[in-house]
Amino acid sequence: MKRTLGQIIEKIGRGGLKKKSAVDALHIALATLAECDYVVSWNCKHIVVAQAMEVIELVNCERGLKQVRLVTPTILLGGQDDEL
Repeated sequence: MKRTLGQIIEKIGRGGLKKKSAVDALHIALATLAECDYVVSWNCKHIVVAQAMEVIELVNCERGLKQVRLVTPTILLGGQDDEL
């Protein structure tokens, strides 16, 4: 699991998240390995952005892992975020 976690973090970091967002990559990788349905965050600069979502979907697909959706609390509760 440690090796898989490291590989997921590295790949997410390479394509979707900035280097200073290593904690965000760890959060997403752990949620992926725990087979969570969602990562809920207000962090629209680093986590809930299309580029990060695309990379995470690709990494998970390549590894045969369950997809985790990155959403804001508003979206999860059925609303819309105007700034997204």
